[in-house]
Amino acid sequence: MLSSHSFNFARSALYVFLAALIGIAGISAPANAEGRCPPGYYPTGGADVGWFACAPMGPTDGNPQGEPDSAPGPIPDAFMSVIAHPDASVLWATSGYDSGPAADKAALQACQRQMGKGCYALYGGYNAFVIVVAQDAIGHAFAAGDVNNEVARSKALASCQQQSVGCEITKTFFNSTGPKDSFPTFIPLIRKYAVVAWTKAAAPAWRWKTWLVSGISGLDAAVDAAVKRCAADTGMECVLGEYSGSGILVHFADNVGATYWTDSANEAAAPKRVALNCPKERQCRIIATYAADELRTSIIEEDQAK
Repeated sequence: MLSSHSFNFARSALYVFLAALIGIAGISAPANAEGRCPPGYYPTGGADVGWFACAPMGPTDGNPQGEPDSAPGPIPDAFMSVIAHPDASVLWATSGYDSGPAADKAALQACQRQMGKGCYALYGGYNAFVIVVAQDAIGHAFAAGDVNNEVARSKALASCQQQSVGCEITKTFFNSTGPKDSFPTFIPLIRKYAVVAWTKAAAPAWRWKTWLVSGISGLDAAVDAAVKRCAADTGMECVLGEYSGSGILVHFADNVGATYWTDSANEAAAPKRVALNCPKERQCRIIATYAADELRTSIIEEDQAK
């Protein structure tokens, strides 16, 4: 066992060694957040225990408060997309995707799995964005977006009301911080259509004739039926004229004898649709209306409608 004299001598020698070590550290490295210790070391001991030393830092020793070692990076962009289909009133939406194409692709593929071809992009946005959808009396969608929810609602409703009737807000899509999908979980109801077609070339024998087909489910099937019936009757190439899904087709004429077609949600909205589509500085009147859900195939004599 060491005597009291020997113990005091040993302790004094340790102090001298530690003091020399601190002196060397003080010469070789400037003072920093770790006191007078070299980078990667922190001071231990102190005046209360009578000695000083430097110890290596562990994984978190240099950050005792748990603060981040560096400022966080920028928040990544988040994209959203809304996809629609002319044959359905439902929508397919995505949010929180890392790119616009990725958001579009996910929503488009979901629509195609349920509806096949015909899906189209209704609206898209990114980051602090809100997409609002208004739909008219038969489910046609009108969308608008903005960083302000109320502004987006106002825009969507105004867009619908300018073109149709029975408009109301039906969907509001907010962005998210990670991928999120909003897809129908049921089989959408397929609209029935009224379609008109006529010959591509204005041949004298067929110039004033229009082929009408209605009550057919799905736009592609209805267009195909009308165009093929026109071609079969005339032996000529025929093209799509106008169509209406779940509403009515409106046949109207102006005051100089020209005739036109437009779609409408219902009979009440027909005058407004005619006014929107009537040529400027002319007066237009409705000749007839045809319901999309009524099964029929007809040839309309345009010259008799004047």
